[in-house]
Amino acid sequence: MKTIVMDSANKYLVVALYENQKCLASLQEEGNRKQSEYAIVYLQKLLQENHLKMSDFDEMVITIGPGSYTGVRVALTIAKTLNATMNIKVKTVSSLKAMAGMKKAISILDARSHKLFLGIYNEGKVIVDDCLINIDEFENYQKQYTDYEIVGDTHLVGIPEKEVDLANHIYTLSTLEKEIENKIKKELIIINLNTDNYNQIIYNEEIEEKINLINKEINEKELEEHKLELDKQNIFPKIDRLANIQEELEYSLEEYNELKNNSEIIDIAKEYLEKAYKNMKENVTPKFSKELSQTISNISDGKYKNMKITDNDIMVEVENGNYVSASQLSEGTIEQLYFSLRMAILKEISNETLPIFLDESFVFFDKNRLINTINYLNSNHDNQIIIFSCTEREKDILDYLNIKYNLITL
Repeated sequence: MKTIVMDSANKYLVVALYENQKCLASLQEEGNRKQSEYAIVYLQKLLQENHLKMSDFDEMVITIGPGSYTGVRVALTIAKTLNATMNIKVKTVSSLKAMAGMKKAISILDARSHKLFLGIYNEGKVIVDDCLINIDEFENYQKQYTDYEIVGDTHLVGIPEKEVDLANHIYTLSTLEKEIENKIKKELIIINLNTDNYNQIIYNEEIEEKINLINKEINEKELEEHKLELDKQNIFPKIDRLANIQEELEYSLEEYNELKNNSEIIDIAKEYLEKAYKNMKENVTPKFSKELSQTISNISDGKYKNMKITDNDIMVEVENGNYVSASQLSEGTIEQLYFSLRMAILKEISNETLPIFLDESFVFFDKNRLINTINYLNSNHDNQIIIFSCTEREKDILDYLNIKYNLITL
């Protein structure tokens, strides 16, 4: 019976050839982190040196961890290939058990993150199943199994390490193991027994199918998550824009409310103005029109007697009895009309005796109408009247009418 032994699960790469319990060749190399590159190379080297072929062997014994997932897969892949192509039988041995061999031993391996893989054996029999513990818990097992040798990554618990003949241990233990009945024509499935990478290998097509479905679901979920991430990236600018729009809307609402409030104020003001206008039209305008008519009649020697104030214009009665717009009269008459308007307003809006300021107000008055205007001011107003003029026309007429005045010359 020819046997290939291989261990690539932990820090040692082990390759050995056996025939009928005799070791033909063995290689054990520490610190090799490239088992995937060297395992098959070293196996081929040992075969060539011993003038053997793969097809000469009946079985292959491999370790199944706990240990490096990648390392375990190296030996598994080789075993699977030999089983499928050459019908070579496969046996497996726990990596912890391989360290203990046939001794009474507590076997430990580095599980990282301040943890240990631990198994306890006696002459190849399991005393404590392979498990994962915190390093702090190791002392409890050590106290309980005081007569057991500690093997494996012992430096983790303060004990110097001793190298063991792993090939011999694995081969010896394999003689106690039953052949794996399921041929490795399907994928070997690695099931994670806990969250800390303690792996056990089993052959189970149903589990394989379930894992494939789970992987498919995971891929779909990752794709969906990626799409959601893209959607999230796309939606952030939209959220910012929405916030800006909301802010603009709030500002517009404030502006609208302000305008609405102003509009209501304007409506109220308009209502009061309309009432005031109606009152003025009904009560003030007739008096105002009468006063205006009397003033313009005095100034124009009775040429223009009656005046009407409409919503848009001042209408003046001419000699034929018709009314025309004030805008159709001569410039001098229009100035006299506006002068009369101001005098009428002064009488109607104030009960006080206010001073009257006339600044170059008679430029377009002819001499006769200027005389009539000054006579009107002197006869109808007790107000102080101040006349600004760049000519002596007003002074000469005041002298002509014998009206007293004070003259200030600049």
